[in-house]
Amino acid sequence: MASSYEGALTLSIALRVSPEPAGIELLRRYNVALNYAINKILSLNLKTIKDVHRELYRELREGLDFHRG
Repeated sequence: MASSYEGALTLSIALRVSPEPAGIELLRRYNVALNYAINKILSLNLKTIKDVHRELYRELREGLDFHRG
């Protein structure tokens, strides 16, 4: 039986981060990128990983500078 109720999505992660400024900055940037991606996924109603990758990969990689450098 289908339900019109949309539940909550919860994700918990555990990370070990260096207390040095570079570690804290990386964690801050990760948090910004994750929140941005979640908002974009919800606003565009993306349903598959393929859709998410197509919409966000280049933007996150270039715009937030998350790549090996």
